[in-house]
Amino acid sequence: EEEEAAKQKELDELSDYLLEELNLTGPAEMPSMTASSYIVMSGSTSEVVIEHHAQRKMSPGKITMLVTAMVVIDSMYNEDELSNRVRITEKTAAYGNKFEAGESVSVGDLLDAMLVGGSREAAEALARYSASKRKIFIRMMNSKAMELGLLDTQFRNPTGKYSVDQYSTASDCAVIMQAAYRYSLIRQAFEQQRIEISVDTGSGSRVVGFRSTNPLLLNEDISKRYKFTRGGISGPM
Repeated sequence: EEEEAAKQKELDELSDYLLEELNLTGPAEMPSMTASSYIVMSGSTSEVVIEHHAQRKMSPGKITMLVTAMVVIDSMYNEDELSNRVRITEKTAAYGNKFEAGESVSVGDLLDAMLVGGSREAAEALARYSASKRKIFIRMMNSKAMELGLLDTQFRNPTGKYSVDQYSTASDCAVIMQAAYRYSLIRQAFEQQRIEISVDTGSGSRVVGFRSTNPLLLNEDISKRYKFTRGGISGPM
């Protein structure tokens, strides 16, 4: 009963927001959409509210990182592994400019760097940590996609970098988001607007900062933030 009451309160707050902030006093008109493919789906019931070309295959971009995170977490023996250190190799460091070869970062901090800041270095480091070889991790990602029933999704890298052989659909991406939100570690990362993580340099340590890539959660223009945003990941690769 308490859970139902909490859900109703949230719906009432959303209704008030639409009425007051968006000046809606009657039935809302369909907003103008520029996306070539989209879907709005209930995270709790899977009911589709609206969709447009939701089965069209496109690059999944950084949503790929949600599958990377789920596979890493599924592969952990327990959450004690979050404190394990992962060494950054030259190959991993080449994917970005936040980490340098020879440094080490904890699994937990790498997950945050990937989920909050969209770090490609973190995604590659986690893939190599979870599997003996990168290509084995990619197979694990595709197995996860099959487990979730994603018939129109295929992965070729853990970062979301564009590849003609890496694709998904808006419909499948909605399922990925729904599944990812069931992981407490992912939910906690989603809520962060900014993070700072500690990097072991070998001769000491340094702090590296990341900002959320979700414009609905963190936007310099406060009017473009959406207070009912619970999380998510966005951004082109």
